[in-house]
Amino acid sequence: GSRLEAVLYLALGKPGEAGGARRIADVGCYVARLAIEIVRRDSQARVIAIDHTPGPVQIGQRQAAETLQAFDLARLNLRVGDGLKPLAVGEVEVACIAGLPVERLLALIAPSESPELPRALGVQRLVLQPVKADPRGIYTLQSWLWHHQWLVTDERI
Repeated sequence: GSRLEAVLYLALGKPGEAGGARRIADVGCYVARLAIEIVRRDSQARVIAIDHTPGPVQIGQRQAAETLQAFDLARLNLRVGDGLKPLAVGEVEVACIAGLPVERLLALIAPSESPELPRALGVQRLVLQPVKADPRGIYTLQSWLWHHQWLVTDERI
């Protein structure tokens, strides 16, 4: 749908644009729909898809195996874990979190015990798509971004 298209656009850049992200995390991926679509659309992208629940990750692995060619499948890594914690330093340039309420989104991207985790891992860009966000939730997200010095460079509503 259009929500998926908006996240893809922000994660990959404009079609044909040089310098788009090539190492991307899909955090809170559920069944890895976004991750599979990134790999399908961008032959250079490497994606790590993470969810805390093993069941959906297994479904995502099956769907990837059915959808992607073997050489594309090698560019997708599905992991069970919480938020950014399963990532090593320098593994991704962009972290996407889509389809979650603001509170859960922030808990995944920057757990209270390590709010600077994205930067410590070398993440250069966040693509965030909260759902069910009322004005208070949007304010909470914008405040967190401002407080942690993340610049909003693009927005899709």
